[in-house]
Amino acid sequence: CLTHPRKPFCLMPAKKREKLLKSISSGEVRESGVVHPFYWFIKDFVDLAKYFKVAPILLEPSILFCMLSTLQKYLLFTNNLQTKILHGPPHHVTFGILERESRILTKETSVNRSATLGFEFSRSRGQLYQNGEFVDTSFSFSRRNLTVTVIVFFERETFYWHPGLLENKSSAFLPLQFARSQAYENFTAVPFILEDGRQSGLHLPSEVTHFLLQVQNSEFEECWPLSVSEGLSHPTLSREQLFKRALITIQEMKSVLRPLLGAFWLWNDTLSGWNDNCDIFQKTLDFHIAVALPVSADWKMDLNSMFMNNEYLRPVEYDKWDDFQLHLTLDCYGLRIHITVIYADHETMWNYERDRTGNLIKNNYPNLQLCSTSVLGQLVHKPCSNQAAL
Repeated sequence: CLTHPRKPFCLMPAKKREKLLKSISSGEVRESGVVHPFYWFIKDFVDLAKYFKVAPILLEPSILFCMLSTLQKYLLFTNNLQTKILHGPPHHVTFGILERESRILTKETSVNRSATLGFEFSRSRGQLYQNGEFVDTSFSFSRRNLTVTVIVFFERETFYWHPGLLENKSSAFLPLQFARSQAYENFTAVPFILEDGRQSGLHLPSEVTHFLLQVQNSEFEECWPLSVSEGLSHPTLSREQLFKRALITIQEMKSVLRPLLGAFWLWNDTLSGWNDNCDIFQKTLDFHIAVALPVSADWKMDLNSMFMNNEYLRPVEYDKWDDFQLHLTLDCYGLRIHITVIYADHETMWNYERDRTGNLIKNNYPNLQLCSTSVLGQLVHKPCSNQAAL
C-alpha cells in the first residue's frame, strides 16, 4: 500500500505480492528500484518527525483504504463510501498533525534538519492566531517531484477542525480531499505495526473505516445567527431543558450508530431553523433528524429494536411498510425526536412517507451531499447549504 498507493497492489497475485514484500524487507529495493521511491520518501519524512518526537498521522485516503481488510472495504461500500475520495494527485501524500506538534516541525531547527535530508520546506499562506502567536494551518515537504502536505488540526469544542487551504490550483498544497475547511470527530494516533511486530514509524487514525466515511462529509459550514431568537415556547420545557435533551439525543445517536458506521443529520424543520438562524428550535419544538440505511446490506438495521433498551431515548411510534422502515419517533424526557429513514445506494437517496390517506409517497434526493457543522458543541452532519432541492 505504501509502495503502490494508487496501483492495484492489493489485487496482485499472492506470489507476486509476497516477492515484492520480501524485496522491501531485505533492503534490495532501494538499490534495484523495484519499489516506487514514494515508499522511501514517506519513510524519510516519518523518521524526521520521529527525531523531533512528533507523530504525524497518515490521512491519504487511497493508502488507508488499501490497508483495510476485504470485509472492511465491503462495509465501507455498503455504507456508500464515495470512490472519488480515493483519487488524489500522483506523487503526493497527506498527513495530519495536532496544532501543538505542528509548532515543532515548523521551527527553524526542524526545517534545517529537513534540508539535510533533501527536503524543501514550504509554508502555506494560511495562518491562525493562537495563544499569542501565528500558527501555520498547513505546510509541505518536497523532494524532487514528491510532496508531503501536512494538515494542521485545531481542537475546537468536542472535535478537530482545520481551515481550508488558501492556495491556487497549481500549488503543491492541494490535496483535493482536504482543500476546504473540515471537521472530524476526535481521534487518536495509533502506531502502525508490521506483521513481524516491528514498528513502522507510521501512525494512523484510531478508526480508519470511520475516518474514511467522515472524509466525504467533513466539509465544515460555520453558522452565524442573523438575529437573537427566542424561538418557540414549549408547554412544559424551558429553552435550556430543550437544548440539554437535544444534546443527549445527539450523543446517544452517535453512540448507537457509530459501531455500525451509520450516519444521521439534521432534517425537516430542525434543518430549516438551523439554516435560517442557527436555531434548531426556531421552527419546531421537536427534534428532526434523518438516518441513512443502505439497501444493499446483507442484514437490516431495525431502528426500533436498537433503542428498545436505551436509557435516554424511548421509542413511542414506529412505522414500517414491508421491509422498509419509514419513520421512528423517540422521546427524551419530554422532547420528541422524529427520525426519517433514508435509503441510499451509490446513485441516489430516497425515503417513503405516507400522505393523508395513508398511501405511500417516494421522495428522491439525487446527489445529496452532507457537510458538517457545530450544534451545541457537537459535530453534526447536515445537507450542504448548496443543496437547493431541499
